[in-house]
Amino acid sequence: MLADAYGLTSRRAELVAAVLARLVVNVEFWSRRPCAEAAERIAWSWREHAFVVANREVFEAALV
Repeated sequence: MLADAYGLTSRRAELVAAVLARLVVNVEFWSRRPCAEAAERIAWSWREHAFVVANREVFEAALV
C-alpha cells in the first residue's frame, strides 16, 4: 500500500534495501552529533536494521 501511495509500484523490490540504507544513514548522522540522545538513536537504528535483516524475506514477500 505504501509503495502504491508513493508511486513506487514498479520499484517495490528496492524498498527493503532503501529502508536498510536509510537506517545506516541515521547511524552516520547521529554518530556526528554529540548529544545525549545520540547513543540511544544509534542503538535504535541498529536494532531496527537487525530486525529488518532478520525479517527481510517476510517484508519482500509482502511487497510482491
